Parts: sequence; C-alpha cells; structure tokens
Amino acid sequence: MGTTVPLAMGIATSLPHRKVLCLTTDGDLLMDLSVLPPIGNEEPNNMVIMVNDNEVYQQTHQGKYGYWPTFTGESTDLEGVAKACGIRNSITVRSTARFKSELNRALRKNELRLIVVKTKPTPLQVFRPDMDHFEYKYRFARYIERTEEVHVLAMEKQDRALLKGSK
Repeated sequence: MGTTVPLAMGIATSLPHRKVLCLTTDGDLLMDLSVLPPIGNEEPNNMVIMVNDNEVYQQTHQGKYGYWPTFTGESTDLEGVAKACGIRNSITVRSTARFKSELNRALRKNELRLIVVKTKPTPLQVFRPDMDHFEYKYRFARYIERTEEVHVLAMEKQDRALLKGSK
C-alpha cells in the first residue's frame, strides 16, 4: 500500500507516449498523499488515476460496519485534495453512468485526470495468486522492457563491474 500512484507517476513521466491508467484505492492513496503535489506540478497528460473509494480498509474486518473507516468516510475529500495539489481535472463520481462517461473521456483526452469512484464496501474476496508479488513485479518490468526496448531491471556493464569489485 502507498506505492501504486508513485509507480504510475514514474511510468507516465518515463514513457510519455503511453497512456497510463492507475487503478488504486482510497487506503492506498491515503498512505502517500505526498505524491499528489509532484503530479500536479509535473502534469503528465498521459496519466489517469482512478481511485476506488469505498471509505474503508477492507482487510481489517473491524470498526464501523465491520471495517475500519478510512478518512474519506469522515473528513477527507480526495477530489478536493487533488485539486489543491494542482490536479485540475479531478472529479468524484457516484453512479455507474457517470463513471462510464468520465472513464471514456479520460481515455480519449490527453490530460491528467483523477477520478474518485465512490463505491460501497463489499464482502472481502481474497485472491490467492499462484505466484508471489515479486514475480508480478518482474513480469511487469519485463513487459515494459520488451515493449519499450528499454532497460528496467537489467544491469549495465558498469553496474556489474561495481558489484564485482565490492565483493
């Protein structure tokens, strides 16, 4: 938690010719709100941030309504925070029709957008992956390397030499 939006920002600024759709949650974004000012300042026009805001941390199963509430259920307005950080095209949607409309607009236009999608908490469905999170990271990095013909994880010769010399 707390790394999804910064990672997407890095990808959006490194690959400005690609549309970057960042799918995150209220809890994840609240863990690192400090990423919003640099995004607002940089304004990567190829980045769309979609926040599933159900106003609770679903992993906890305690507190109000069986879950711990996030601050978005109380006093924090993510759209307002984003706008205050310079992300002008920020919006909160509360219906499926409005969500579809805003998503289509975001995918069509070349502009930085943050869409807060208000949803209701649902019973937690645990996904049990057949691989660990490291493998997901490596698969994603390898995909970027393959499709963009850039080095993400591969070491350069000088890096290997430095590692050899440090032993």
